[in-house]
Amino acid sequence: MKKILAIAVVIGFLISCNNTQEKSSEKLGTASTNVHGATKLPDVNYRGALSVSHEANYFVDCASNETWFVVSDDMEELANQYENIATKQYQDIYAEVKGFLEKAPDEGFADNYDKMLIITEIVKLDDLDGGNDCTNEAGIN
Repeated sequence: MKKILAIAVVIGFLISCNNTQEKSSEKLGTASTNVHGATKLPDVNYRGALSVSHEANYFVDCASNETWFVVSDDMEELANQYENIATKQYQDIYAEVKGFLEKAPDEGFADNYDKMLIITEIVKLDDLDGGNDCTNEAGIN
């Protein structure tokens, strides 16, 4: 009798764990694979300073003040928009983007960073003049 009760408790526990796992994955949304072959989570909005160059692309997040390596689903478009705003190489510009974070690779230019921001959408890029920075909570006016 004790064995049957123990088996029933174990089965009940396993069913409970399975239901909890299904509910958790529903909250996160469906993961998909991006062009870099990485499994991506749903996009998050980020505001900060962006610099794009042939050597190193980085983003300084307003919320955390952390600096992240940057890649994009369309690096050519990101570079073109950056060059239309920046007046000199390595200049920081204001950026509002959507994307997700991953651990930065351990090789290449990204190895200087802990995290990598994969930009999936450019919301807005502008220069840092006129309050377009982390001190302006509303972002670009």
